[in-house]
Amino acid sequence: MKIRSKILFYILATATVAFVISIGYISIASRQMARTNSEKIATEAAFRTAANIESILNTYVGVVRGITTSFQFYSKLDSATLMDYCGRTLEQSLKENQTFLATWVSWELSAIKPGWFKPYGRDRLEYFRKGGKIAYSIGRLNTDGDVLNSLYYSLKVSKLETVVEPYVYIYEGTNKQILETSIAIPIIEKTKYIGLVGVDIPLENFQKIVNEIRPFKSSIAFLISNGGVFITHPDAANIGEPFEVIYPDIQEKHNVKEKLKSGAQFSYIETIAGGEEMFTTYAPIYLGRDRNPWSIAISVPLSTIMETADRNFVISILVGILGLLLLSVVVLYLAENITNPLKRTIEILKALDIGLIDKSNKLTVKTKDEMAEMAESVNRLIDTLNGTADFATEIGKGNLDANFELLSEHDVLGKALLEMKSSLVLAKNAELERKALDEKQNWATQGYAEFSDLLRISTNDMKEFSYSIISNLVKFTKANQGGIFLLDDTNPYAPVLELMAAYAYERKRLLNKQIQPGDGLVGRCYEEGQLIYIKEVPENYIQISGGLGEAKPRSLILVPLKINTDIIGVIELASFKNYEQYQLDFIWKVAESIAATISGVKTNMRTAKLLRESNFVTDELATKDEQMRQNLEEMQATQEEFKRRETAYNSFLNSISDVFGLLETDPQGIIIKINNTYLSLFQSESYNPIGKYLSETVFYLNYSNEELAAIQMDCLEGNSRAVTRTALLPNDIEINILEQYIPIKDANGIVEKIICICQENNFN
Repeated sequence: MKIRSKILFYILATATVAFVISIGYISIASRQMARTNSEKIATEAAFRTAANIESILNTYVGVVRGITTSFQFYSKLDSATLMDYCGRTLEQSLKENQTFLATWVSWELSAIKPGWFKPYGRDRLEYFRKGGKIAYSIGRLNTDGDVLNSLYYSLKVSKLETVVEPYVYIYEGTNKQILETSIAIPIIEKTKYIGLVGVDIPLENFQKIVNEIRPFKSSIAFLISNGGVFITHPDAANIGEPFEVIYPDIQEKHNVKEKLKSGAQFSYIETIAGGEEMFTTYAPIYLGRDRNPWSIAISVPLSTIMETADRNFVISILVGILGLLLLSVVVLYLAENITNPLKRTIEILKALDIGLIDKSNKLTVKTKDEMAEMAESVNRLIDTLNGTADFATEIGKGNLDANFELLSEHDVLGKALLEMKSSLVLAKNAELERKALDEKQNWATQGYAEFSDLLRISTNDMKEFSYSIISNLVKFTKANQGGIFLLDDTNPYAPVLELMAAYAYERKRLLNKQIQPGDGLVGRCYEEGQLIYIKEVPENYIQISGGLGEAKPRSLILVPLKINTDIIGVIELASFKNYEQYQLDFIWKVAESIAATISGVKTNMRTAKLLRESNFVTDELATKDEQMRQNLEEMQATQEEFKRRETAYNSFLNSISDVFGLLETDPQGIIIKINNTYLSLFQSESYNPIGKYLSETVFYLNYSNEELAAIQMDCLEGNSRAVTRTALLPNDIEINILEQYIPIKDANGIVEKIICICQENNFN
């Protein structure tokens, strides 16, 4: 075989083997890395969603705990008052939580009904939504004995918080089937079971949350209960169905239902209808203190996971083939120019062929012919391979900052090495980003756990509770100052935000304890109901004091305490550092839990206050009832006397009506009655003065208003008044009349009308 053929054969064969090995290794490593990372991304997405759903459901559990706590003083109330109080509490909770379908409570009769000593029998009170309004029902159940296979009896025996397995329910007045669950918490006195409080929650709202989970194209997600019932599913027909009915083969192979019951995190790869392989991972969702967690599952086609790796594999093959073609051309060119192989050159090439690279083996040729060019090429090849080896060694040591210069734009091996370096840099950066994301997630998870424990502590001291919240929030977020403002709506026409607790506030800030809604940043946060994050804090707004003096904070966070659409306060945090978005998201979510807990504490405090006021009002009513009874007896005696006098008075008026003119006015001087004798006296039989003031009538045309006012004042003081005056008739004839004004009083001694008795005075 000629030298040219040998060069072409050996070099191309070596390059081909190296290419195949490299491509094979890169392909396998790339596919394995892509699969591992994709499975991890899907699992992390499942855990994030599990935490989100857990937070929502635990908020509902917190509301039920608040109701349960408010019923702990049941023994101080009689049965009727207790059911009335329970009804108002359940109705208010249903109004404040629009997500709830119903709220209910069951009391054991042995706890609330005197003389009932049987270990069974209960009163059940339920408030529910019907036709856009809130209705209620009350009934007495199990008076003949508990139903041993019923859910209520199992909860009565276990005495544990429980999130009930999903079930379909049809509410009264509708034909709509609703998939829902119930959160039930027993009322325990010492160790004795005395009742059960619960709420009914629709599960259709979780479909939207789960549908938004798409870590990969073509991936799906579904929510499944501890008993293996689909709560959400991309196929609506599967919702409410058991897992083993929809996926019997997967259940039989992987024992999915038993793993769901144990709350395990697990995954599997299974071929579905159509022959496509799917990777499915499950993450548990723990609900309050319930021992039966739900799970969230994400299923991703393996073809989607491996799509990127397959594309890189094809590109690598195309690049390698192009490199081989270029290498063939170069080798052919060199072979054509090597006409007289020399021993030294052959030894060097043999050494290079077996991978021995030594700078001392360089050729030294002084001629300027083809041999010199060959020697220069050999020497350059030695330098290049040595540089490549050094670069590969540095990369192997983990030095991804090592530099490598391409020989030319056709340096396939150099490009491959640089591409490998780039891939390793990307993998390293992805690992750093993943670690940073894990640290943020762990930080938020730790915070949720700490504040969940803090918010479970029962208290009726709002100031102490508020200080505990703000101090822990300032410390956990590494802020420098913080305050919590709660809405005081005692005066509904002028509500204010009152500083309930502060941590490390300056003296000037502590003096301004009340803020009007809309005033300043705190008032603005309350009005807008959105988190406010400021990196440029206004001058003189707030100062952070320390041992070396005072300084303006670098950032300011104001977050509303929001329950659904109601805002009950604002939290303010000031810090020398800036915050990242994940920290702001954590503060927002924690604020929602704080708001729900504070609302529950306020409800408990209002309940205690209402109970005290109810007892006070009961005592007051008893006292006033006795007083009213005595007053009623006195009033009846007075009314009887008044009727007797009124009868005599009417008889008197009737007896003189034909002789004297009679005119009656109310206390303001408006005429309410007049007889014909009076009208005849003034020759005004057709005149109607009813409803007019005396001063406006024809009877007093020549009489001054001051004299009339004096007469009216005397009568209102209870005095009679006799008056002799000259009256002007319609035909301008004057007559002398004699008038007697007499005040008439009611049973309470108050003047209710004035009577004027008059006749013509024919005696001078």
